[in-house]
Amino acid sequence: MRIRLVVVCFAALCCGSCSGVHRNDLAAQAAAGEATKPVYGQPAGYYAGRADPELTSAPELNVWLARNQRGIDEIQRRISQIRNGERAPGCLGEDKFNCVATLAQKLAVADSYRRVAENIFAEVKYDVNGKPINGAKVKFDGYPANAAPRREAVAGFDAYNDYSAAIEARQNMTQFVLNLGPQDTVVSILARLPKLTPLARTQEEYDRTGIYEVVWAASVKTCPALRPDEVAKWIENAVKPTSRITTKERLNDDVTAQELVSNQASFCGHKYVFHTIKQKEREGLGHTTTFETIVAIDWNGRADGRGTEALPMQKYF
Repeated sequence: MRIRLVVVCFAALCCGSCSGVHRNDLAAQAAAGEATKPVYGQPAGYYAGRADPELTSAPELNVWLARNQRGIDEIQRRISQIRNGERAPGCLGEDKFNCVATLAQKLAVADSYRRVAENIFAEVKYDVNGKPINGAKVKFDGYPANAAPRREAVAGFDAYNDYSAAIEARQNMTQFVLNLGPQDTVVSILARLPKLTPLARTQEEYDRTGIYEVVWAASVKTCPALRPDEVAKWIENAVKPTSRITTKERLNDDVTAQELVSNQASFCGHKYVFHTIKQKEREGLGHTTTFETIVAIDWNGRADGRGTEALPMQKYF
């Protein structure tokens, strides 16, 4: 399962009543600069219109921001309300805006305007029978808030630079998929973690997996005072002992996959299944092996009661 991720960047929410060509030119330059500023390392919040520097067109991004400004403002308003205690946080059972605003309490959240059918503000399209063909799935990314970059040499470079920052950002990003029901209510969550939970033993190692932020957002209505150590102990003592290795599957002529999957486990009123997937892909005369942990929350895709579909889970990301 090849993870092809890019550096996430946040979009400037530029508005105002500037007059004169010179002021407008300066505003446009500022917007373009903000559009390529990395989200990784920023404070917790929502950074609309994720775009990487190589592929982002500032004019296209600004059009997307303008078209969705009302929704962006609503998410920002909810972030402030949750932070100030004026609105209850929550993801599952809440609408997608509230879920994003909840995750943005602990993560720097960014979506991509280029995910046309799956960004937070995707325009729903319908088939000839009036059945929606998109809009039931939302994808976005989350980075640890205020992450302090490492300053040692990386990959032969003498100083921390854009390249090493990009690598570090990939290594710390959690990817989210929200599955939506009526009125855009979140009915289940998938989260691809930046580190493997089976390898974590100490609290510091669990903190690097990003699992606490995911479980907190899913459980905040039922366990509002949930601590990181409670999540780590639950995984170590209740999830890991139920995990087992599945039979290796051949996905195609060049790719095989195998997973360590847990039984369904309940925590704070929700059901979880942990998948750690190993994929081996032929490349020329050699092979490339990748690993990833995906957490499924309240997912009901299997008939055997274990709560999620079997391999390959990469189709959801």
